[in-house]
Amino acid sequence: MRLDKRVAIVTGGGSGIGAATARRFAAEGAAVVVTDLNAETGGRVASAMRGSSGQAEFLPLNTSDDAGMRDLVRDVTARHGRLDIMFNNAGIGGGGFADRRDRWREVIAVNLSGVYSGCCYAMEAMSGGEGGSIVNTASMAGLVGGYGDAYSAAKAGVIGLTRQLALEGAPKGIRVNCVCPGYIKTGMTRSAWEDQQLSERILRNVPIRRWAEPEEIAAAVAFLASDDASYITGHALVIDGGYTAR
Repeated sequence: MRLDKRVAIVTGGGSGIGAATARRFAAEGAAVVVTDLNAETGGRVASAMRGSSGQAEFLPLNTSDDAGMRDLVRDVTARHGRLDIMFNNAGIGGGGFADRRDRWREVIAVNLSGVYSGCCYAMEAMSGGEGGSIVNTASMAGLVGGYGDAYSAAKAGVIGLTRQLALEGAPKGIRVNCVCPGYIKTGMTRSAWEDQQLSERILRNVPIRRWAEPEEIAAAVAFLASDDASYITGHALVIDGGYTAR
């Protein structure tokens, strides 16, 4: 198994891409720490993984709380003796133009600053050992417009942050990459993919002509986290069914 004996943290692991990736990590042999702001959903995911013979635990986390992120990473590292994989995935939607000012600080705090905190503390934990792999969730919204001020700015920031930290981490054996998902079937996008007319309009611009499943993103994250991607760092892997290739 590619991730055997690795220790991984997944933020936003209670649903969607985070939950799918936590399950994939466990299936690949990793001991997974699932974190989420929602203790009910996060705890349920970790419990189900243990029921399937996976190594998993749940710890509550608000990624916009820098001190909370610091304490979580240090606690996991102290108890497990190492941290090999950090998947900074937690995120929230950006809202529309009407509430852009009210949502700006909140979206930036979770979708960008939270990723920054996760990267910093993970790099600190990984620096003293054999290195590790950090994967961040950006979005195709960081590459093209049309998805709201704060959301697009935050996701573009994640891409830039990933590239910068990849340069800093490389001498320490730490790889830093990000994934840029397109239209994925998650709870956050449910209102769109369940609306047949809206979904059809969206898919006209997606060459593959379907929504992706969270497990398809999880497969890419697991690849980037594994030694199969040992020479890949600073990369933004676009997973959008061809949307941005148009």
